[in-house]
Amino acid sequence: MSAAAELIGDAERGQTLFVRQCKACHQIGLGAIHRVGPQLNRLFGRTAGSVDGLPYSRPMARMGPMA
Repeated sequence: MSAAAELIGDAERGQTLFVRQCKACHQIGLGAIHRVGPQLNRLFGRTAGSVDGLPYSRPMARMGPMA
């Protein structure tokens, strides 16, 4: 892990939070697929609500490419 990443985050805490709050709907890593929510690989730079075929909430859909 780079020194800069160590200063701005806590990977262990992030992993714990992901398992508790995100994993039921999202996957990440090799072989990740869309579930209730989209897989989270290559998340940064992707427009919110932009993965075709997912049942986004109205607020999330408003953030999407057609907004």
